[in-house]
Amino acid sequence: MMIDKLKVKDANSTLMFGFDWSNWLNKNGEIITEFTLSTPPDGLIITNEGINGGLITFLASGGVFGKVYPVVCQIKTSAGQIDERTMLIRIEDF
Repeated sequence: MMIDKLKVKDANSTLMFGFDWSNWLNKNGEIITEFTLSTPPDGLIITNEGINGGLITFLASGGVFGKVYPVVCQIKTSAGQIDERTMLIRIEDF
């Protein structure tokens, strides 16, 4: 598992975030054939999931002030490789 970065958002905002697999995919000459995004079901809401080449994007809304939510992105590539990255989103009051 690789931690992609710590992001910060307000509980009342809806923001786009992403996982960029481009460099990793280009080194291997592969494409993403499947992906899943997951987060614990206790406040942060993930919607509008999408893929554009090696970039997986999503909108994050909600969340509880002071809480840190992991968002896990798992991909499967055209060569059958499976990899996973985790982003942490901390909810702050702006």
